[in-house]
Amino acid sequence: MRIKTHVKIKPFVLLRLIGIAMFLIVLMRVDFVKVLDVVKKASPEFFLLAIVFQILLLLIKSIRWHIMNYGKANSNVRIRNMGRFFESYALGVITPGRLGEVVKAGHEVGLENKINSALKVVAERGFDVAIFVLIATAAFYYMNLAHVDNWLLILFIAVGLLLLISSYLILSSVTFLQFVQRVINKLSVRLESINLNKKPISHVRVSLILILSILSNFSYFISCWFLSKSVHLDLDFITISGGVAISGLLNMLPITVAGLGTREVTFLTVFRATAESSVLAFSFMMLIVAQIGGGLIAMVLGQLFLLIDKHNSKKLKNYE
Repeated sequence: MRIKTHVKIKPFVLLRLIGIAMFLIVLMRVDFVKVLDVVKKASPEFFLLAIVFQILLLLIKSIRWHIMNYGKANSNVRIRNMGRFFESYALGVITPGRLGEVVKAGHEVGLENKINSALKVVAERGFDVAIFVLIATAAFYYMNLAHVDNWLLILFIAVGLLLLISSYLILSSVTFLQFVQRVINKLSVRLESINLNKKPISHVRVSLILILSILSNFSYFISCWFLSKSVHLDLDFITISGGVAISGLLNMLPITVAGLGTREVTFLTVFRATAESSVLAFSFMMLIVAQIGGGLIAMVLGQLFLLIDKHNSKKLKNYE
C-alpha cells in the first residue's frame, strides 16, 4: 500500500517561509550589543529631523489623496478624505505588501464605487512605485552594486516611466479608463455591468498630484538620510536613497510584516562596505520611525479626523 507523500506548498506560503528564513538568518548573525551601543549614541537632532520629515510625508500624501478624490475646498470633505488616508496608511504599515491600503476602497458603498476607488489606489501606488524604481535603477548605476547590462537598466527605466504614465492616464484619460473597463469586463461575468467613473481629473490637478508624489517620496528619503546620520552612517544622500528604494521595492512582496528581514538583508548587501552594526542600527531606526512611528502617528490622526468627520456629519444631519 502506497502512502502519498507529496506536499503542495502554495506560492504565498513559500514567500512567507522565505521571509521567515531571511529574518532568522539576520537574527543569528546580529551582534545586538554592538547595535544597541550604536543606537544609544544616536544623535537626537538628526533623529528629530527624521520624525519631522516623516510627518511632512504623511501630510503631503493625505493632501494628495484628497485631490485624487476631486478634493473640494469644503473642510468636511477634506477631513474625511485625509482621515481615510491616515487610517489606511496605518494599516498598510503593519501588513505585508501594504495590504491595508484596500481600506480606502472599503469605505465606499457599492461594488462599482469600490472598484473606482481601487483604481485611484492603483494610480497612487503607481506614482510611488515608479519613483522607487527610478531611484533604485539610479542606485545600481551610481553605486555599481552589481554588474547589470545597460539594456536591463534601460528596461527598468522604461518600467518606471510606464508606471508613471499609466498612473497619470488612470486619473486623467477617459479613453484609457474605457480600455481598463474592457479588460475588467473580460475578467469576470459579474463585473460586466461595472461602469468606471468617466469623470477625469484635470491635467492641472493630475500634474499637482505627480508633484506631490515626488515631494512626499523626497521627504521620505530625506527622513531616512537623517536617520542614517543619527547613527553615524557616513554615506551620501544618493547612496542611502538607493538602498532605501531597493529595500522598499522588495518589501512590496508579501513576505514579512514591516519589511523585517528583507530590509536588513538588502541593507547589509547594499551597504556592505560599512560597519554591520551601524547598518543594522539604521534599519532599526527605520523600523521605529518610518514604520512603527509613522503607523502610530497615522493611526492617531486617522481616528481623530474620522471622529471629527462623524461629528460634523451628525451636526449637519441635525441641522437639516
